[in-house]
Amino acid sequence: MHDGAVPALEVFGRDSELTVLRGLVAADRRAGALLLTGAAGMGKTALWDAGLELARAAGRLVLAARPAGAEAGMAFAGLIDLCDRVGPEVLAGLPAPQRSALEVALLRAEPLRGAAPGPQAIALAFLNVLRGMAAGQPLVVAVDDLPWLDPLSVSALAFAARRLRDEPVAFLLARRPGPPSPLELLLAPERLEVGALDTNALRRLLASRLAMFPSRVLLRRIVEVSQGNALFALELGRSVRRGGGPAGNPDMILPASVEDALGARAVALVPGVRRLLLAVALTGGLTREALEAVAGRATVDAAFDDGVLVRDEPRVRVSHPLLAAAAVRQSGLRERRAVHAAIAGAVTDEELSALHLALATDRPDGRLAARLTAAASRASSRGARPQAVVLAEHALRLTSADAAERHERLLTVAGYMNLAGEMQRLTALLGPAIGGLPAGTARARAWLLLSGGVGPGNRAEFEQMLDSALAEEHVDAGVRAQALARKTTATAVISVRRVPEAEQWAREALATARGVDAAVESHLLHSLSWATALRGLPVDDLCARGCPVAGLGLPGRLPGACRGPARGVARRARRGPSRPRTTAGACG
Repeated sequence: MHDGAVPALEVFGRDSELTVLRGLVAADRRAGALLLTGAAGMGKTALWDAGLELARAAGRLVLAARPAGAEAGMAFAGLIDLCDRVGPEVLAGLPAPQRSALEVALLRAEPLRGAAPGPQAIALAFLNVLRGMAAGQPLVVAVDDLPWLDPLSVSALAFAARRLRDEPVAFLLARRPGPPSPLELLLAPERLEVGALDTNALRRLLASRLAMFPSRVLLRRIVEVSQGNALFALELGRSVRRGGGPAGNPDMILPASVEDALGARAVALVPGVRRLLLAVALTGGLTREALEAVAGRATVDAAFDDGVLVRDEPRVRVSHPLLAAAAVRQSGLRERRAVHAAIAGAVTDEELSALHLALATDRPDGRLAARLTAAASRASSRGARPQAVVLAEHALRLTSADAAERHERLLTVAGYMNLAGEMQRLTALLGPAIGGLPAGTARARAWLLLSGGVGPGNRAEFEQMLDSALAEEHVDAGVRAQALARKTTATAVISVRRVPEAEQWAREALATARGVDAAVESHLLHSLSWATALRGLPVDDLCARGCPVAGLGLPGRLPGACRGPARGVARRARRGPSRPRTTAGACG
């Protein structure tokens, strides 16, 4: 049977480490956090896997994620893995807004039109999932290769971990040496260094995994070259087998590093298996069915039999991340593009398919650019803003310089960068290009987007950009209203003497922006409420129009201002509140 399932492998030479793992997941221990760290190939993942088995044996539920390098930029990839075994009955217990937000992030539901789920709603839903599941059975939340966990999943995990109190939730993490992640800093886990294996452990490892029983001379050479690194020792054993010479030959040339050994292994694979290895290395989350569409069932069976791929239900992964890296390193550009094209035809997810088609070509393609633009819009609508940036960048790259859509796609990329908080990249993209944009609405939108990246200490530059946007002629009413709203808020907060002027701008914008996007009107009401309250005047009429009172951020109690003059608000404002952070909103 060629199912590629991960076998229950024995861990050799790790008795003390296993004792620590048993302590973490023991039934009588409610919580805790453990980090496995060590050089690549030392056996962290094997211990991490053993920890999951020990947790299940102790009666704990396990939520696990195995992020890969190819998935680091895929929004919520880690959260999707962690929630893989979270059934609809668990989600049904969440408040409706949280359930909807999490289902969209997990790709279990379509996003609502014009209402992208916020990261906070997704993170709160995940926190309540953990609380609900832990109420019935203790949990272990496990993440391997922590640095490759995508940023949105890191944020959701950190949000939840910060708010867990007495719930029986333990964390098991693994990573190579390097700077700690935000989640690690928050959890402050116990640190367990995974070091070299001794000669006896390596001998048992070779016998168990490769049915290899080397001579004493060869075993000594493998130990010396590998320095006790489990993965390197196994690859040295495979290298000896491929060499075909006497196993005890003292002149046998062995690879000098684990990267060399894995590179040689990747090159030695039959073409079909190498193609599958490269496919899984280039993208995460492929199923067996998708791989069979890439290379056929027999080749998939061969890849499992060779130990190149393993099944991690419901997906397939490379047996070790270093082997995936070796496959990419040994491949050529033409080979990678061919595999990207094959992946695009094998997957059903539209965003993923469009992305791989883009990676398969470097020539302008109007139809593919339009498809990528639509995929970016969908990614943004489900809260996957970093992914929307990537898709929109490819759409721009594949749009010819003289295409009518070029300027709009440039502004679209910048808008997604703004939403994703990538302001330095936005400035680098738009700054040199703004002079080539058509005068009017397009250029005004660009100035607005650029103004969002100006630091609070550069008031003059910020105002100059807003003035440049307002100086454009024949500008869309919503864009002009957004510029006036931003100028109103900034001026009212920074310069109290100009508050009447700021209020006048906001009322002008509100009068001329009837029927604009609801978000723009909300921003205008927000700005006008600031200016009006800072003058010590009532804002009852604005509250009646639906001003988002709770989100204004005004010093003092705005509900009190709604009942009458806000003189206390104005007095506190004169003591110098800082300009609030603004976003481009509808300008993107």
